Amino acid sequence: MIKELDIGPLHPPRKVFRVFIAHPKDVSDQMVEDQRNRISAIMSRASEATRNPVTIVAILGREDWDANFKRCGSWQSWERDVVLRMDYATRERFYSAIVVTGRIIGSATKGIVLTAIAAKLPTLFFHSNSERMFKVRSVVTINSMDFREGWEIVT
Repeated sequence: MIKELDIGPLHPPRKVFRVFIAHPKDVSDQMVEDQRNRISAIMSRASEATRNPVTIVAILGREDWDANFKRCGSWQSWERDVVLRMDYATRERFYSAIVVTGRIIGSATKGIVLTAIAAKLPTLFFHSNSERMFKVRSVVTINSMDFREGWEIVT
C-alpha cells in the first residue's frame, strides 16, 4: 500500500541572484565580510519587498579570483570572465550584479566595471556610511600609472 505524505504547499524554488563584490585586494578579511553582510542584508530587504523575491548570494572578489583566475590565465581574461561568465545550468549570466565597495578603484575593478557597464549588467556603488547603493555610470582616470588607485567611479 502506498502511503501519502503531506509535504505542504509546493513552491517553485527562488531564483538565485549572485552579486560580485569588488573590493580592494589589501582590505582585511573582517572588513570585506562586514561589507558582504551589509550588502546582502540591503539587497535581501529590497528583494523581499518585490512580488518575486530572490535569494541573494554575495561572492567576494577574492573568492572568485581564487576559484577562477588560474583558469582564466590573465587579469584581463579574469575581468571579462567575471562579467560574461555563464551559469551552465540556467544559461544565464553567473553574476546578476556587480557591487563596488570603494569610490577609488584599481585596474582590475576598473576593467570589471567598464565591461559590466558595456554589457548592461547592473553595477552599483555601496556607500558604507549611508548604507545606500548608487548606480555606477562611468569610470574616470586619476592616474593610469597607479594600478591600485588610479581610477574613480562616477555615480
